[in-house]
Amino acid sequence: MLELLPSLLRLGAAGSLRAASRRMGLTLLYVLLAAIAAIAALGCAIAGIWLALLPAIGPVWTPLLIGAVLAGIAGILVLLVARRPARRAGLGASGDAADPAALFSAIFRDHKTSILLGAALAGMLAGSDLIRPRR
Repeated sequence: MLELLPSLLRLGAAGSLRAASRRMGLTLLYVLLAAIAAIAALGCAIAGIWLALLPAIGPVWTPLLIGAVLAGIAGILVLLVARRPARRAGLGASGDAADPAALFSAIFRDHKTSILLGAALAGMLAGSDLIRPRR
């Protein structure tokens, strides 16, 4: 695919390809800027809600309430992303997709090295003086 692009640019379709790539690049830039602005707006809204709730419910319950709301929003977003269209029964859909043991087995099989390296690193950190200094 990457070898095809320079050939197309040389053949004369360069004007339309350059214009399309420029439009796509600008669109991507605009989407990234909009995402950054949306994240900043969400942060400002959370700070405003925090300051408004602080005198009403106190310094202990305000962060707990804000954290619970953010966790709820994150959970809803995870459920929306994880939701997949239902499979047809004739296409070989098995009931193993909802089985936690099968899911864990597949994750461990696919990411065995990462999990073992993470466990080894956690063990080394737990035994070192970085986490709990000597007395």
